[in-house]
Amino acid sequence: MRCIKVNRNVLILVAVAVAAGHLVAANDAQAKTALFRANVDWIDAVSTYTGGVYPPFPQSPSAVAYVGPTTPVGRVVLQRSFYDWAGTWYWPFGHIQKGIARSGGYYDVANGEARFWPSNPYGPTMTTTTVVFPTTGGNALPFSHPIGSSGTVPSPNTGMGSPVISTTTWDGQFDFSRAGSIQIQQGANKFGGTMKWIYGPNSFFYQLWTAKAYPYISRAYGSFTSPTPYNESEVGELDTTGMVTRYRFTAEGVNPVTYGGEQIKAVAHYIHTFAPWTTGRVEGYQPLGDYLTRLTATGYDNRTPLGCSGTLSLVRPRLVHVYENHTIDGIYKGNNEFEIWGLNVFFAPEPGRILLWGTGIGILVGLLRLWRR
Repeated sequence: MRCIKVNRNVLILVAVAVAAGHLVAANDAQAKTALFRANVDWIDAVSTYTGGVYPPFPQSPSAVAYVGPTTPVGRVVLQRSFYDWAGTWYWPFGHIQKGIARSGGYYDVANGEARFWPSNPYGPTMTTTTVVFPTTGGNALPFSHPIGSSGTVPSPNTGMGSPVISTTTWDGQFDFSRAGSIQIQQGANKFGGTMKWIYGPNSFFYQLWTAKAYPYISRAYGSFTSPTPYNESEVGELDTTGMVTRYRFTAEGVNPVTYGGEQIKAVAHYIHTFAPWTTGRVEGYQPLGDYLTRLTATGYDNRTPLGCSGTLSLVRPRLVHVYENHTIDGIYKGNNEFEIWGLNVFFAPEPGRILLWGTGIGILVGLLRLWRR
């Protein structure tokens, strides 16, 4: 009888060890794999758009992340092209700007490898940092002033004047005076990092404009295939995403509107100002667009200590400046806007660990029943 009790105790210990095996295995010094899903938010002055969850439902989770106490300590690595989507998609009426009836196109986009960890030198700033464009007209810092009762910011950075330092030129012309600013406050543990977007060769952009051309309309066509190389880890780094050409038509959208025998057109160059992804707080201000834009968003990390379950939410500011060459008017200062991107990563234990844990629980239940007998 004594021998049977010993065997039962041994079996109980084995079952407990099996049930906790997934925890024990995650405590070594090497990175562990965890399954995850992710979505992306685009927040602008009008609304928030949430992209689909990738890998898409109803498939079971298949994307693999590397997490855990490895070098650098606490890093999270998301594999390249886990977010891989292609298709035709359009914003609703007037979403981007007033007077745009249609905006969108064919998007073939994937992500580069994402790398996040605490105190990441390629991630968020180590102190609160504000990026403002220096111009001869002066740009005050709106973040140091409260919003007034009218909803405006005292002494805004209006972007008047020429750039103090030339950063980008098109056709031999200095880039136009750009307003707007971004501020980044690092989160807990200064957690963050980098992840680039990659456009496929067949991606294109289209817009139908009904404003700023009355009584005409403008159709815009462009490409994302030739972005300039940039260091996305540097706060305030510039990038361009190719060009968009807007052609003017009559109100019916059939006959081109000409000047001097040539169809009226404007070539738009999109210039972006980025900062790395962070679990901290980002704020942006843009006074020159169709909307007075002042947006704030904060990320978070509520994962378990081992990092294999829970949610990691990162945010990233983006200022967009559109610089145009117009057939008639020459240099034309285009639209400015501010957006915040959000990356939400939902981690889940791997099926193998769940199965191991469930097996241990099943053994315990069976032993309890046997013990009662």
